[in-house]
Amino acid sequence: MRYAAIIYNPRVSDGKTQLLARVIISRGDKVLLQEKDQPVNGAVQSGQVAKIGQFGLKGQSGRYVLTLVVTDPLANEKERTVVRSLDFTLVD
Repeated sequence: MRYAAIIYNPRVSDGKTQLLARVIISRGDKVLLQEKDQPVNGAVQSGQVAKIGQFGLKGQSGRYVLTLVVTDPLANEKERTVVRSLDFTLVD
C-alpha cells in the first residue's frame, strides 16, 4: 500500500526541517505495524512538505487504521506533535 501526506508550515532552521514521522497500522485493538521515527526528507515548497511511503500488508480483507505521527522538534511544545488517522479497507 502506498500513501502520501502533506505537512503544512514546518519550522525551518538553516533551510532544512527536522521533521520526524512514524506510521502505525492497526486492525481493531491489534497493532500490526509500528515504524520507528524516520526523518521526512522532502523539500519545503510553499510552506508544505510531502511525506510519501509504502508498506506491505499481509492479512485478511477488512478494515484497518493508518495513523501518522509527525513531530517537529523546532516547533513550540503545544504544536510539536500532530497525530492523524484514517480508516481504509483491504479487499481481495
